[in-house]
Amino acid sequence: MYGGIVSISAVAVGAELAKLYGGLSRLCQVCDGNALVELKRQLDYAEDLDYLATLMYATAPEKRILSDTVTLSYPTTTPAYLSQANGAERLSREHPVLDFLIDHQEAFDHGNMKNEPYTVFHTDDFVFTNSDGTVLPPGEASWKGWLEGYAAFSEHFHDSRYACIYERNGIWEMLGFANLYANLLVPGEKTKKDSTGRLWDVYVPGSLVFTCVKDPAGPKGFKVKTMTLYGDGTSVVGEMVKRGMVKSEDLFK
Repeated sequence: MYGGIVSISAVAVGAELAKLYGGLSRLCQVCDGNALVELKRQLDYAEDLDYLATLMYATAPEKRILSDTVTLSYPTTTPAYLSQANGAERLSREHPVLDFLIDHQEAFDHGNMKNEPYTVFHTDDFVFTNSDGTVLPPGEASWKGWLEGYAAFSEHFHDSRYACIYERNGIWEMLGFANLYANLLVPGEKTKKDSTGRLWDVYVPGSLVFTCVKDPAGPKGFKVKTMTLYGDGTSVVGEMVKRGMVKSEDLFK
């Protein structure tokens, strides 16, 4: 469902491909059927195939499906599902794991996740790795460690921008990028605008890695097994100092 050959539209890239093949009639022959497979067989140089791939990704829809069916310059051995959001767009819910993780994010940002057992969305042995590389003990300790990172916020919103999902050794992995927007417990000027136009106190761009396993007891049949977050909270600490939430001298104790 999530693999397959990515086709090329002759209308979309015709002008550029014509330069490679020296004529529209030749171009039409190549762009019929499994275009990439035919092109790979006929192109003489790897750099031409790289150029073609660049054109394809510049003109293809934002949601792309990759597969090891087609090999460009570098072989793809594991099928992956990609989704990207620009502006006010949201990530696609087409992939079932991403659909579950979007529910996970919404339950954490706006729902009741913090007030219910962590095992609703996470496995009993859930492990959280902080952005400083600290790997917390599995279970309740990891859950509480994750929550501690949000203790200074009265509310928050993870504005997801990109997700790459693939399956490895029976476990689903998701690499994503999101912008964290939040309001601090001490009110102040809101200057950070999210993709919907709402203003917030602070903003932290970050990346994250989730692993998910199938579990019939979990929402939509999945649970989060591990989570690793990457982000630089220096700007948040600076704003907390400005608002008197922490003292600068306490940061170096």
